[in-house]
Amino acid sequence: MDGQDSGSGFAITGDCALTAGHVVRTATDKMLSSQRLLVNERPGPTVICVCDRGEPGQVRAVVQYQPDDAEPIPVTRIEVNTTLDVAVLHLQQMAPALLPVGQVTRGAEWRVETQPKASDPVLTGMVTEPHRRLRNQGGTETTLIQLWVREELGDYRGYSGSPVVSPPDLGGPSRVLGVLVEQGRWRITPVSGEPTPVANVLFAAPIDQVLTEFGLTAVTPGEPAGQLPLPVAFEVSRPQQLSQVIDALLTNLVNPPPDGQLVGLVGMGGSGKSVLAAAVARSLQVREAFPDGQFWLELGPHPQLLQLQNRLAAALGDSTLLTDVPQGRARLSRLLAERKYLLVLDNVWTRTDLSAFNVVGPLGALLVTTRDSATLPRIIGIALDELAPQAALQLLARWTAALPGELPAEAALVAQECGYLPLALALCGAMIAAGGHSWPQLLELLRRADLEALNIQLEGYPHRSLAVALAASIDTLSPDTRDRYMRLAVFDAEGPIPPAALQLLWGLDQQDTATLVNDLAAKSLLRVDVNNVSLHDLQMDYLVRGAAANLPSLHDQLLAAYRGQCHGGWATGPDNGYFYQHLAHHLHHAGRIPELQELLVDLNWMNVKLTTGNLPGLLTDYDTLTSDPALRLVAGALRLSAHVLAEDPGQLPSQLTGRLASQHDPQLRDLLQR
Repeated sequence: MDGQDSGSGFAITGDCALTAGHVVRTATDKMLSSQRLLVNERPGPTVICVCDRGEPGQVRAVVQYQPDDAEPIPVTRIEVNTTLDVAVLHLQQMAPALLPVGQVTRGAEWRVETQPKASDPVLTGMVTEPHRRLRNQGGTETTLIQLWVREELGDYRGYSGSPVVSPPDLGGPSRVLGVLVEQGRWRITPVSGEPTPVANVLFAAPIDQVLTEFGLTAVTPGEPAGQLPLPVAFEVSRPQQLSQVIDALLTNLVNPPPDGQLVGLVGMGGSGKSVLAAAVARSLQVREAFPDGQFWLELGPHPQLLQLQNRLAAALGDSTLLTDVPQGRARLSRLLAERKYLLVLDNVWTRTDLSAFNVVGPLGALLVTTRDSATLPRIIGIALDELAPQAALQLLARWTAALPGELPAEAALVAQECGYLPLALALCGAMIAAGGHSWPQLLELLRRADLEALNIQLEGYPHRSLAVALAASIDTLSPDTRDRYMRLAVFDAEGPIPPAALQLLWGLDQQDTATLVNDLAAKSLLRVDVNNVSLHDLQMDYLVRGAAANLPSLHDQLLAAYRGQCHGGWATGPDNGYFYQHLAHHLHHAGRIPELQELLVDLNWMNVKLTTGNLPGLLTDYDTLTSDPALRLVAGALRLSAHVLAEDPGQLPSQLTGRLASQHDPQLRDLLQR
């Protein structure tokens, strides 16, 4: 700014950079104080300034963006949002390097690699609150990322405007989480009742809010299907178990078995199997041992095996349609025969499901998580128990922003009531962090919970602790929020839930849906991962059992909401990544069998599924009514025609006619006449 180094910034698109709003205050103050360029004033270096989407003003100033190892780039326009304290710098030419964006999660590690002076340290720390509500100096409420900093400098000036990024050692590139807007002790005051910022707490403007506010589209690295899950909030390291699993995967790499190395993680639900498996897959040793890639598949109790096989085959470079599971197993075995590849199967329930993906070759490895060791024939099984008491206290301390030694005596008793299970501990830690309960109150809440009165029992689950923690956590929600959370039971066995489906189910707009999702995620009642929402299967089981007889009505409610978007019948519904994939499931579970039968012989429905590239999903739709003879014939005809329809969906009428013309079922005659 006018020849002075004012702060840091980074390029987010080809011709735009981001920085903190107060970094460019010299220019914006000129505009706000009416020091604008006059019409007849002698020309010179100028920049256009816009504050809070107000009227643009041209001021005399020299503003430049200085990339690393490149020439300075003149800034032609500055846009500032004073609520977030973020500015967009419009550049006169393209920036030489762009940073991709990512997603912030509670407990995640972060870095600021900008060094105002050569002697200044790189900043590191942990995200303590992804959505901290504060009021800025003007009294406007805003939401920022709260960051705990390891390096206690006392004064962090010079770092303002830096990108807060995820560390590069999490299995992918560094990604921007937010724009550092400094300590803000003098700019930001807490909402009433919250503590004042302390010396080693910084704040950052969330990158998703920044992009939305300024209408920017940033670089996002390709997210392959089957990518590894992000680290969970306040993930507790389990170095002994981590090393044990890694050693088991790598032990036979010199003389590998013919069907690859097979390792299973066995433990009760909520014990952290999936978290540990993801940490193993992200580890540097494993990534180096399997350079051809890692692929993550979550199966669960009712997996759609054929669709999952098609996803894996496509990720391996073969998009030729698979039409049955044995065919898929054979092709996947050929694709992986000579690859150094790690396949992770999460939450496997049966040997049959495992068999569909036991396809790695001698150079690869298969890592399986399961609750039942009987699903693991010929696999090295590693038992994963609950956390040790000290590790459980460490997890509670991280959730509540305390040191383990500072926790009250009741915290140890809470950990004991939780059975030292990570999921139950996270739920309880989130309740304390939310500020609604003291430790003695939480302990009493857990002890008095009556599962029989709740009429909920988690099948095959020996610990009452998780059900108690879930019940206590849900009980703290407002009535409206509790009702909306319980309605998530309608998505049972349907995998990740896109925000568009939640918005429809809850009857909220996009912003209110995002706010509610963030609130539930902060309470560890769900998880946001790569733009979708998911629940632990035990949480979903709890909701399903709680909904019980009301489930058909919930399916009806969701169908009614979708019907309002289908002005020309079901085939004209929204292509939002959920509707076409799951309509048949919701009709079936709503008990609307005649309507489902009609849908599955609707040529328009078949056409739209084919043209959206969802032939495997169309075949899966017929599995909902396998007892219907006419539908079995249609499904058979589609499977036999799959190779043709995958290339040319327009061949559907002729293929059905050629394969079904000799049949005399009235339903089929009606279909062929259309």
